[in-house]
Amino acid sequence: GGGAGLVSSLSDFRGFDFELDGLEGGGDDEELTLPSLLTINIVLRHVLSFLPWSQRGADLLTVSTDFLGDAPHASGDAAYWSFMCQHLSEGAGVYFAAEAAADLADQRGSMRNLFLELWPLRRVFAPPGLFSEPPEEAEAPPIRLQAMMRFRPGKHGPVVDTTNMALPFHQRLNILKSEQPELSHVQAMQIVMKEQAESGKSELPAQILGVTPGPNGSALTMSPGTGLRTFNLDHVFPSTTTQADIFASTGLPTAWEFLNGTNGAVIVYGQTGSGKTHTMFGPPPPVQPAQRGLAGNVADFILNGVEERRRTPGFHCSLAVSFVEVFGQDVSDLLSDKSIGVNKSQMKRMGHRFVLTGRVEHSVTNADELEALLKAGDERKRQAATLMNERSSRAHTLLIFRLRQQASHMAEEKESMLILADLGGSEKLTKSGANEGVKGPGAIDAGGEEEVGRVTWDEYYKSRERVTETTNINKGLLVLKRCVYALRDATSQANQKRRQKLRVPFYDSMLTQLLEPALGGPSRTVILVCASQEPEHAEETVGTLRFGEAVRLVERSGETDNVSKAVKVAVAAIDAEVKEIEVLIKEKEHWVTRTTKKKNVVSTMDTGGTQLAAEEEMDLGGKGAVIFGKKDDIRI
Repeated sequence: GGGAGLVSSLSDFRGFDFELDGLEGGGDDEELTLPSLLTINIVLRHVLSFLPWSQRGADLLTVSTDFLGDAPHASGDAAYWSFMCQHLSEGAGVYFAAEAAADLADQRGSMRNLFLELWPLRRVFAPPGLFSEPPEEAEAPPIRLQAMMRFRPGKHGPVVDTTNMALPFHQRLNILKSEQPELSHVQAMQIVMKEQAESGKSELPAQILGVTPGPNGSALTMSPGTGLRTFNLDHVFPSTTTQADIFASTGLPTAWEFLNGTNGAVIVYGQTGSGKTHTMFGPPPPVQPAQRGLAGNVADFILNGVEERRRTPGFHCSLAVSFVEVFGQDVSDLLSDKSIGVNKSQMKRMGHRFVLTGRVEHSVTNADELEALLKAGDERKRQAATLMNERSSRAHTLLIFRLRQQASHMAEEKESMLILADLGGSEKLTKSGANEGVKGPGAIDAGGEEEVGRVTWDEYYKSRERVTETTNINKGLLVLKRCVYALRDATSQANQKRRQKLRVPFYDSMLTQLLEPALGGPSRTVILVCASQEPEHAEETVGTLRFGEAVRLVERSGETDNVSKAVKVAVAAIDAEVKEIEVLIKEKEHWVTRTTKKKNVVSTMDTGGTQLAAEEEMDLGGKGAVIFGKKDDIRI
């Protein structure tokens, strides 16, 4: 109750003489040294412990403006809000990485914005009674999928000559009407149609005309049927972007919230050869620290956070990892030689549940264990060389982290999941060369000059391996696009007015079943689309940009699924009851064997058509077959 009065009495530390642990300071003519500032820091933290959080804002700013200005931070405002973040971490158990806070604060615009982002997480691990104010009853703000783009390094090539090419009809019409507003729509159409007939120019090819990098960046493109088009994304990374920059903008925020109990995902999407695997896992070993991909940087950040959590008194924390590969409708565990499920049928039906519920995960305690697991999984991945990529992933790869945290005062542990997905690249057979060497069954294979033979079915299927891989990859990506477009349409205002529930086809593909928590649930999801600026790949790049733009329009509810939590509690109660009944059954059960003998006798004196062949062997063994007549009554 005296906290507010204590704060008002310490309105100016420079006019206040104090002595603490042998450190003296104060007076108008003395400067506070760094040890004295640290001492004031300790005093302020003690003061804060007596104040409700509603008074830890403007009241604290009146304590000492000199302290805030002289603190070892970029500015007084940053020092204050960094101080608040640290106190929120110590009091409520919110994870706060001081070393990485500057990067996140720059992305959010200020340290204050970072604090406001951590504030809604204050009740996850906070002890009861820490926050006297009742929980907010307002709905959580919606969560929007983030779409970012990275252009791979490479030769951009010369811009295609557009001298004998023209914009699409609708864009030329709009340009003419803007230049000559007095023309009617019909008159403008007549003029454009006449110019098109006289010029004989062909339609413009697909091109990437310009890129505006940075947050809220854009790409200006030109494509047949569309003409000039600008695509806006949350962040555009130029070809000179480093792996550390990618991690700071995509992996770091997601991993930070993962440590605070929020589900997250980073999904890498794009054309084959566009740098997806390089972005996610880095180049082939040996790898320099600066070349590590998202997976390695995210893993290090998570392991450091888990180690810090474990050092907290009364805090239990466990980390597990799954590494799976999706090939068509099959899902395989890259960390084990065992199949998922008891058979292939169960794997196709229930494989995604085995993965998402942690049935195939492995516990991890340090970086060496995780590195060994990832190395073993990488050796089992499907990879092959194509014309577009010497190290092409021939399936979709998902690395899943699962974190379970529980403070001593919590009744149940808090579980969060982070998915890092390296999707197989969409590709055209004519460009990737995956269809080269395909043989027809029964065809003549000359082989050498002397040996001639027919192609067997084994040789036929062997020659189609690359084509089969391409088909399975493209099928999963097609369903993923359909899911994103359905989520986008459900978000649109027109559909919300109709209040029509749209079906999202998650269960049309094994890949989308595994990604359903990231796409449709309360998860912080970033989709990083990779592309190239070469003119020969411009058409695929435009398609990738369309997908990224659709992702950016998807919004989900930010509220957690309370129904699922209630179901978990009910299922746990049922499981406990089943175990009790099983124990009672084992105590009371006993096995009894009963043998019943039955004998059917057919008299040989019967006058009907029934006959007994005493020496004839019966089908089921033994002698004495009975032959029934057509009109004989059968009596047993």
